[in-house]
Amino acid sequence: MELKRPIDTRTTEDLLNILEYKEKYRDDVVRDVIDELISRNVNLEEYEPKWNARRRSRANYKRRSKKIKTNATLSAWEKLLIVIVGPFLVAFFSDIFFFQDDPAYKKKNRQAWFYLILGVILWVLTVYLFGLMDP
Repeated sequence: MELKRPIDTRTTEDLLNILEYKEKYRDDVVRDVIDELISRNVNLEEYEPKWNARRRSRANYKRRSKKIKTNATLSAWEKLLIVIVGPFLVAFFSDIFFFQDDPAYKKKNRQAWFYLILGVILWVLTVYLFGLMDP
């Protein structure tokens, strides 16, 4: 187990980074960081607008990213490949969970499941029909 450096030995830049991402740290650590920065005569008020702007930017990025992932769909080529090759990938690799891991891709994963099942049905039907035609 690696021990963390004491707060008083960290650089001012490290301490400012801790305050910028204070939601990731325990409250007692944040209080100690603030006390240390005050003892170093750092004006925290000048950094607060920058941190707030960055927090808003990160929140906007997460919101936009989630919206993009939620609305993501398969392209026509992906659908075709899943129908044709998907059943063989499942058979050879014994892994039906080769779709997106992120739960935000719910729509895309539903499409993939639909086309995988469609591919299995089409392959089974093709093998069955060609099997009947053989005398």
